[in-house]
Amino acid sequence: MSSFIKKAFGAIVGVLLLFLGIERRKNKKQKEKIVKQEGQIAHEQEQNEILETTHTIKDDLTKKKEELSENREDVTQKISEIPEEKEVEVSDEVKKLAAEQSALARVRAERLQNSRNKN
Repeated sequence: MSSFIKKAFGAIVGVLLLFLGIERRKNKKQKEKIVKQEGQIAHEQEQNEILETTHTIKDDLTKKKEELSENREDVTQKISEIPEEKEVEVSDEVKKLAAEQSALARVRAERLQNSRNKN
């Protein structure tokens, strides 16, 4: 009987070692799975940060676009408020003086031209 007990004890120890090996393998797989999930979590956190930054930039650009649109409207309104220049009528005296000055300038130019031709 002692050999039977030894065999039974050996079988029990073998089964226990087998279960221990299986448990170690399960633990190893779980650790690998945990590491992989932690990597995925880190990646998703980075994506969330990028997404938040993108939304912030988009909001800033939208605000600036609205401000520029308002500024454009203000400038357009101010431009429309500027009165168009009207031609100022020149008095007869001013017209007469301008004609006299033009005639004098023409006479001087002719004299200068004649004096150059003589030399």
